[in-house]
Parts: sequence; structure tokens; C-alpha cells
Amino acid sequence: MSLHSIKKYSGFSLIEVLVSLVLLAVGLLALSQAQVRALKNSHTALLHSQAINLAVAISDKMRSNRLSAIEGNYDLKTTDTPDSSKNCIGKGIICSQKEMAQFELTLWYKELTQTLPAAKASITRTFKDKETLYHLQLTWQNPADNQDMTYEVDTRL
Repeated sequence: MSLHSIKKYSGFSLIEVLVSLVLLAVGLLALSQAQVRALKNSHTALLHSQAINLAVAISDKMRSNRLSAIEGNYDLKTTDTPDSSKNCIGKGIICSQKEMAQFELTLWYKELTQTLPAAKASITRTFKDKETLYHLQLTWQNPADNQDMTYEVDTRL
């Protein structure tokens, strides 16, 4: 065996090692970016699910106090902040249907603003073919990209 043939098969060169390290670093960077994007999308989906749950919750409250809802006591504009001065929870407390609607709307709106960032809501009542229809619109700011997100649903009682 000659010295030349031993040198030819003696291992990796420094250039090969550096190229492989650069490729590994680029791959890990791409993987970390994909992970960050997945976390943002997961948080966006969570907020959307919470908006759906909040819309279902207020719809159920309106159904349980149907006459008050038909009278418009659950109507809400995006510029409104409901504030019930009467507490309708507790032993011996008597509330009218309107007071109960305002109390429930106040509690729901408080939960909405604590759950969704920069949240606003509107509940609009319309009449069609002897039915009362409601349009619920929830808007919040998505922290992942600072864009407004909206969930809308129409329901009837």
C-alpha cells in the first residue's frame, strides 16, 4: 500500500463537515419556523372555538328567557357595554324577566371581554314570517397577526 492510497480514504474533509453543519442549521431553522406557525394557528383556533362557545351560551340564555328576548332585552350594539345594576343571583332575590336578561347579558359580556382579546359583540333582532330571528356577531383581535376575527351566527328562538 502506498502512502497516497491511505491518505485518499482517511475521512471527511473540513469543507464537507462545514457544508453538512450549514444544511443541518437551515433544516432546524425551518423546523422551528414551522413550529411557531403551528402554535399561532393553534391559538387562533382556540379563540375561534371560544367565540363559538360564547355565542352558544348567550343563545341558550335567550332561549331560556324567550319572552324577554323577543321584547328586545338582549339586543346589543357593538358600541354598548351592558351594565346591570341588579344582582339576580341569590336566595330570596326576585328579578323581572327584563332584569334577568340585563343581568345575564352583563355577565356574558364580561366573560366575552375576559376570554377574547379586544372583543366586541352585537345581537340584532329581526322579524320574519312571524318568527323572531337573531344575528349574533362576535369580533376580536387575533394576537397572532393583530387582525380582527369575526364569528357570526343566525339563530331563532
